[in-house]
Amino acid sequence: MNNKIMLVLLLLVFAKGCKIEDTYENDTRSRISVLLPALVQMYTDIGFYPSDEVGLQLLVENTIKADSWKGSYINKSELKDSWENKFIYKYEPSLEQYFVYSMGANGVDDLGEVDDIFCDSFCPNPERSGHVLKWKTK
Repeated sequence: MNNKIMLVLLLLVFAKGCKIEDTYENDTRSRISVLLPALVQMYTDIGFYPSDEVGLQLLVENTIKADSWKGSYINKSELKDSWENKFIYKYEPSLEQYFVYSMGANGVDDLGEVDDIFCDSFCPNPERSGHVLKWKTK
């Protein structure tokens, strides 16, 4: 009887852990979906997307002193995922495309793979879009 109770308790803990992880992932996707329209609005105002070096910080602070910058476009707290890691921003000028993703639960930039989280509807995973991006190689 004790083994059955332990098994049930372990299953409940495991199920709850999975739900928490799913919640973090869903919340992170929601946070990315806030960043993307903010990037588009900033682009409309200043006429370009930030370089990798400038990154998403430009959404909250006019680090380049652009005259047409009308931000802050988001709150500073929105620059982090559910695990409190900064979002990864990559801009590929030759494709005229940017990518925003989270390093996921492991907190490691797996170059868009493993548990990294993309918001596919706005910012496709480079592997699925057929593009080979320069940052994908180390």
